[in-house]
Amino acid sequence: TTLVRSDNGVSYLLPAGILGGLYAHVTVAPGEGAVGTKYHAARIGYAAGPVNISAAFGNTGTATTNDYKIANIGGSYDFGVVKFLGLYNEAKYGALKQTVIGLGALVPVGPQWQLRASAQRVNASGNTAGGVSTNANDANLLAVGGVYFLSKRTQVYATAAKITNKGAASYAVSTTPAGSLAMGSTSTGLDFGLRHSF
Repeated sequence: TTLVRSDNGVSYLLPAGILGGLYAHVTVAPGEGAVGTKYHAARIGYAAGPVNISAAFGNTGTATTNDYKIANIGGSYDFGVVKFLGLYNEAKYGALKQTVIGLGALVPVGPQWQLRASAQRVNASGNTAGGVSTNANDANLLAVGGVYFLSKRTQVYATAAKITNKGAASYAVSTTPAGSLAMGSTSTGLDFGLRHSF
């Protein structure tokens, strides 16, 4: 959902293998009158061999006549020596629109290491209710990192990232406290940790 949880949501996932590599997911939440909780979404994709591609959309009701709408398409192709990933995401609310284009790569190094790199571009357009232009409030992100597999379910990871903001944009890496970044400035960060899947 958008910014709040939608209670009483019902989802259906197409069982794997019924239609070959096709997969799908549908979710509906009635909202029960609470603002911002009426939600419906769907996703459909295809995965076979080195290819995985999918498209999705979501719609959240709001207190205004405009719903918050989001749609995206993404995919990956695994060449063995490198796996490339791509994403196009578009979010709309009234006259406001934000698009995100992302490219990434995963490179295995031996049986236990994986190098990761990504680049993203955020582009905002449209006007706010007060007539303030958002067209110049864009940002670019670059990130590099690595993963060391201690086992099939346990990994040690580290990532370094830099976000360059333009205009009034103030996107920040997760290590920056919310609201503390000046508009149009740069945010950098480094994170590392241990991940275990149960």
